[in-house]
Amino acid sequence: MSIHPQPITHLNRSCVLIQKLQVFSLVVVFLLLSSFAISQSKNDRFYNADANYVNVKDGIAVEGYDVVAYFRSGVPTKGQEQLYQLFDGVTYYFNNEENRKAFTENPEKFIPQFGGYCAFGVGFNIGEGVGDNKPGKYPVNPESFKIVDDKLYLFYRDQYYHALNEWDKDEKKYLTNAVRQWSLMHNHK
Repeated sequence: MSIHPQPITHLNRSCVLIQKLQVFSLVVVFLLLSSFAISQSKNDRFYNADANYVNVKDGIAVEGYDVVAYFRSGVPTKGQEQLYQLFDGVTYYFNNEENRKAFTENPEKFIPQFGGYCAFGVGFNIGEGVGDNKPGKYPVNPESFKIVDDKLYLFYRDQYYHALNEWDKDEKKYLTNAVRQWSLMHNHK
């Protein structure tokens, strides 16, 4: 006994087309919901995740402090408006021409890690911090800093809380977390 396929009628073609459109619509809805969930989860997981990549105030990095001075003198030093350098759309001030020149020759060596946001704020685990109590882009006090492996890290500090004290309790853990979480905030793999 042989089986002969039924001829495709106009009605059958319409049903197949409708089924394909339904599947396509479901795929589109799924993709839209997935992208919404991903963007929501980033904002739910990290404080201030959509803030600028670099922590600036009126376009000026590190509140006008000379980033080279941290390395050369070990002392936070305010830069001068007339001694500035633009790098990646951000203005950096310097205390002297030698520091400006050093920065111009190798800016990556001197720019603060994690966009100049609080390193502990980027690196702590949910429940370990203060404020919104989730990692993210927190402000800094440019006079609170640490250089680790020739990289500049800045920290939040006020009269009640000093993030550097927390960082120092387990620097390796917080640094590892900060690198991973910064990457997640900026969708780097």
